[in-house]
Amino acid sequence: MNVKTLTPEISVTKQLTAQDVADAAAQGYRAILSNRPDGEEPGQLRAADIEELASRHGMAFEHVPVVSGAITDADVAKMRVALGRLASPVLAFCRTGTRSATLWALTQTGAMEPHAILRATANAGYNLDSLLPRLTRADAGRASASQYDVVIVGGGSAGIGTAASLLRRQPSLAIAVVEPSATHYYQPVGQWSAAASSRRKRRAARRPPSCRRQ
Repeated sequence: MNVKTLTPEISVTKQLTAQDVADAAAQGYRAILSNRPDGEEPGQLRAADIEELASRHGMAFEHVPVVSGAITDADVAKMRVALGRLASPVLAFCRTGTRSATLWALTQTGAMEPHAILRATANAGYNLDSLLPRLTRADAGRASASQYDVVIVGGGSAGIGTAASLLRRQPSLAIAVVEPSATHYYQPVGQWSAAASSRRKRRAARRPPSCRRQ
């Protein structure tokens, strides 16, 4: 099994055999993600067969089949959802690994800069430079103010902590944090009452938000 690593969270490879599934489990993969439609060639293991084998070895399984050269935005959305459900590291496969690498690249818009995405795929042996226009358009669209996966109201510690937690679990999310207040008060935990007792200390604790306002 010739595995190509894109990130520590996901690797890609060609069509899996039953032995490959066992080897993947032994190598520490926690999930298998199939991007190949059933029946593309004689002797190809069906997705249902691989799912059963993965389950026997304690691995999760997702099937997001796509047609080579015809990956749609809907396919990318399904891939993003599947990656969000699976524990890493994930081993994705298709006939050669190219479709899996392409889908991964398209799910990373908003989380990685387009050229960084293409460097990651190139380092794994997949030249996907033809994706650059699509990645650039998608990146610009996801960065616009009207397109976010999650909107969090409140830019205090709870809001920022929630955003950080979501991004750890799904780095591709586009998250907006909305903070209506133009001023925040910063003080060590447990010392607010002491700060509040002094107007001078309260003024000293006053800061503008450190994040960028839009």
